[in-house]
Amino acid sequence: MSQSHSSLVQGQERPSLHPSIDSYGEHPSEPVRTYLFRSFELDLHQSELRSGGRPIEVRSTPLRLLTYLIRNRDRVVSKNEILDHVWAGTAVSEGALTSALRELRRAVRDDGVRQEMVRTERGRGFRFVAPVEELVPGTHPPENTVAVLPFLDLGPDRSHEQFADGVVEEITHCLSQFEKLQVASRTSAFAYKDRPRDVRAIAKELGVAHIVEGSVRGSGDEIRITAQLVRGEDGYHLWSECYDGSLARPLALQRETALDVAARTAERIVSSSRQR
Repeated sequence: MSQSHSSLVQGQERPSLHPSIDSYGEHPSEPVRTYLFRSFELDLHQSELRSGGRPIEVRSTPLRLLTYLIRNRDRVVSKNEILDHVWAGTAVSEGALTSALRELRRAVRDDGVRQEMVRTERGRGFRFVAPVEELVPGTHPPENTVAVLPFLDLGPDRSHEQFADGVVEEITHCLSQFEKLQVASRTSAFAYKDRPRDVRAIAKELGVAHIVEGSVRGSGDEIRITAQLVRGEDGYHLWSECYDGSLARPLALQRETALDVAARTAERIVSSSRQR
């Protein structure tokens, strides 16, 4: 260990969900936009780690460490190399690496005992060992990817908009419980609210193979929810269903609808993945 690394104390760092993409050491022409592993996705474009479509709060240095380990997952990376590249020339102690590694493992639900994501090679360094898929813009995304777009309120006064948003939130949550699925974050999907829709273009922009979309419309206390699963490649419907209920029990109706939509979606997507 060089003196510049070992003789300094660990500094403080503010939590951040959006470190600069340059801090990852990624070249602007780097083709890979997203790394997928287990139930997680590391989005280099958004500088964000997500699980089940939900952002995980993690500081910028552990994100840089995760990115560097994944990009060099074909080999063991030494402590000195990590300190030189992840901290970009800033002299820090080994304690900074230990702290960043601990936070990284906590974020991806790993630990120093199981080491299912990051393995410590004693006397040599560290290696990322979980299987990784690379999502490259312009290529067909993995079959197990899906986004839930904001549902449309078809009522004349849009009085059910909040209810519709709740349905989408529930569906996104239920889909995220399926470990075999990669679900686009709610934040990314809701960027398309109140915008003209071309499902094929949206699927391409979000890097997903499937889109769940739908609408709500009501009369008095009665409401109908329509949901459909669409193939992002060509915009064809894979299934569609209507759910009728009463606004006297809105939370229960949202939950029941979401459970069915998520189950049918997961079944169809997993089945399609096996056929390819």
